[in-house]
Amino acid sequence: MGDDEPIIDAHVHVWRRPHLDAASLWQRPYLVESLLQTLDDAGVTAAIQVTPSPEGYDNTYGTEVAGAHPDRVRIFGRFDPTADDPNGRLQAWMGSPGAAGIRLTAFGRSAALAGRLDALDPFWEACERLAVPVAVFAPDELTALLAVIERRPQLCLIVDHLGLGVYPGCRDPLAGLKVLPEFAAFPQVRVKISGLPEVSHEGFPFPDVHEHLAGALELFGADRLIWGSNHPVVLQWCTYAESLTYLEACEFLSASDRHWLLSGTVEQLLNMPREGVRQQAPD
Repeated sequence: MGDDEPIIDAHVHVWRRPHLDAASLWQRPYLVESLLQTLDDAGVTAAIQVTPSPEGYDNTYGTEVAGAHPDRVRIFGRFDPTADDPNGRLQAWMGSPGAAGIRLTAFGRSAALAGRLDALDPFWEACERLAVPVAVFAPDELTALLAVIERRPQLCLIVDHLGLGVYPGCRDPLAGLKVLPEFAAFPQVRVKISGLPEVSHEGFPFPDVHEHLAGALELFGADRLIWGSNHPVVLQWCTYAESLTYLEACEFLSASDRHWLLSGTVEQLLNMPREGVRQQAPD
């Protein structure tokens, strides 16, 4: 991918508590030590840790990890957008170690916010005013999310997983691709291309989903696209290395495109100074 370029994985999960009432993946802890070894083995410089849904609104472990590894890990924390004083709580959150933004989810059986994303105006107004990036996974509620960005076009919004329905039981994982083009008119919207290996019906390098990446590239431009692995969830479909290196088989990606996908977009979005990011994994 280029030895002199950093690679930032914008979507990984770690957790310390076993969640015995969740799917089997979440029933055993996945600790930062394992994550960092995985990043090093693949030559990935840094990662954005996204608090996983089974953790609820508890971001404790993520902030501990980011505080202990400030050159490797930042965090998008889960946040209750319905609680009082979103402005004060957002300001407090963004002062936490490594805090880079907020993550909201509305999908499947856990879609507590489904149908209500566009009814959270105090939260969205505070995020827009404070310039807090918000990453949203709501593949079945993209129309409601579109209504949000139409009202608040300066909101720093990230559409997770290309709008794909990458959750168990989703009836049509590709349905969101029909709505995704509507977001392209809003320059403040970025899109994570995580999730593509998970909707592929072919093995590595997943040729049947390359067209979805090419379509997003044409719609948004590389400087609004962000690579993320969705590790360790993605291990159910491929290895961590394959979740990155399949991009090498996407011949339509230029060197400049890969730069933006793998580091440039997220560095710009989160104001990550290049000198503050290690250029390569340790020996």
